[in-house]
Amino acid sequence: MRSKMRSKWINKIFEGVVALVFLVGFTIPAISQVVPVGKTEEQASQLIFWYDQTPQGFGRTTLIQVTNASPNPVNVHVQILTNSPGAICDEVDFDDFYTGNDTHIYNLTDIVPNDGTSPVPNDVNETKGFIVITPINNIAEEEAISFQHLFGNSYIFDVVGGVEYRLNSMGRDAVSFTTGDIITEDYIELDGIANGFVVIQPEILKFNFNSLPGSNFADIVSIAFVDNYNAPFGGYAAQAGAASWNARIFDEFEEDISGCDVTQNCFFDIGLNEVILAANPYLGDILLCPGNTTPNGWVKIEVGGLGDLENELGIVAITTPPFGGASWMY
Repeated sequence: MRSKMRSKWINKIFEGVVALVFLVGFTIPAISQVVPVGKTEEQASQLIFWYDQTPQGFGRTTLIQVTNASPNPVNVHVQILTNSPGAICDEVDFDDFYTGNDTHIYNLTDIVPNDGTSPVPNDVNETKGFIVITPINNIAEEEAISFQHLFGNSYIFDVVGGVEYRLNSMGRDAVSFTTGDIITEDYIELDGIANGFVVIQPEILKFNFNSLPGSNFADIVSIAFVDNYNAPFGGYAAQAGAASWNARIFDEFEEDISGCDVTQNCFFDIGLNEVILAANPYLGDILLCPGNTTPNGWVKIEVGGLGDLENELGIVAITTPPFGGASWMY
């Protein structure tokens, strides 16, 4: 009798566990995978670059290098989101083709596609912003696909400041949205429902800074864009997004010095404070923390205002000529 009662009790527990698993399995919605940051040291399915092509006013020019590390070919859609005074994130775009194990350098002074076609007619000189390179199924449909073999970097030459910024591209994986973490097979089309690019949405961004005797400058860069898997032409497009920053500066003595609120529409490149000014005020002589005079410390930024499929990335470059460098924010 005890044996039968124990068997019934065990069966009830088992039935309850199965029912719970069944219920949970069918009530969790399929959502995009959200990550705080993408990849800078590994191959990925989409690449994001910062560029500054303002040679006349600020002596800056940019080279972008893209590599296909696969033995198989791929088509890509190149989007350049350009910014100039009064024009935020206008798009210059073209399609390109990479054979297996191929690499190519885009000189933004005169952009020549890798496939050997004519130079891109749209002039990006005297603009700054970011570039998104997406693998696509073909140049007619431009549907985004998974192709985990791309990597690259950008070179920004500052002749006036006498420095050079070399920065790896930020990569995004193509994953299954139903499982959340399984990288999709190469050439699978991404629809933003069953699968798509990971969404980069940091809650906090951080960077440290210091100044040296002399003139100190900064490029505090924010990039925000939305994934549109059904753009007006039918394929994928990275389109202008927006974000809000609530930043606080901490000095080298761990004191919370000031709070700074900044909102941005798609892109900005500004200075840090009254000690580390804007390196290139082409889009406006703006500071993250005006009135602040902290020479050394770190910055903590709370990021808000992001919607579904909206991405936010931060870059910091601190320069005391002839020293300078750039990195993605943590």
